[in-house]
Amino acid sequence: MPKPAPTAAPGASPAPAPTAGRNWNVPHPTAASASASAGGGAGGGGGGAPSPPDGGRPAAALAEPSPRAGAASSCVARGAGPVLDGYDVVAYFERGAATVGNASLAAVYGGYTFRFASAAARAAFAAAPARYAPSWGGFCAYGVADEAWWTRATLGPQADPQRWALVNGRLFVFRGETPRAEFLAGGNASVAKGDAVWDGWFNATNSSVYNTACFYYIDDDDDAPDGASGGAPPPGSR
Repeated sequence: MPKPAPTAAPGASPAPAPTAGRNWNVPHPTAASASASAGGGAGGGGGGAPSPPDGGRPAAALAEPSPRAGAASSCVARGAGPVLDGYDVVAYFERGAATVGNASLAAVYGGYTFRFASAAARAAFAAAPARYAPSWGGFCAYGVADEAWWTRATLGPQADPQRWALVNGRLFVFRGETPRAEFLAGGNASVAKGDAVWDGWFNATNSSVYNTACFYYIDDDDDAPDGASGGAPPPGSR
């Protein structure tokens, strides 16, 4: 029996029904969008193919916070690759789908490269990067909130950019359906726990650390084993 939706504390905003990330079992890419109930079930939305290059313009440098020092993990290396393995962070909000970005449509924020599937998505990000950037750096949200062995220096809990949710207007990603369901079942309490952990690692008002190298793509609903190197990303994600 599904767990009941969490009840918000008096005076707090109720946890909305999260928008669900697509299930990896659906062939990549697809054009469908995703939705789910507050119980955390997976949707069937898929990532569309990247839009054609927009004149081959170079990555746009945005007004950004200063890069943070002291995170030794190779998962946050700025030169390792684009944030979230090149997935378009705006598309989760605007398309309701995990969508591979285009290397010719990129912007730099906090020293990190973000890719987009359209010029419109890049413009939206440039106008409000903090709105679209993934919470907790784009690492597995369940891992940040509930796995106490992670530290600032040992980030991070790997993530699959195609397993995601929008909660209270924020983007969270996960390494599998099991941790995703557990996190969403906790509602606002899960978010509060993760915020406390992340804010203890990085200044909440000026953090610019993002996941560029620690991803795990799987073909079933089990979460990735800790420390695993991960499977191959879908075609075109790099």
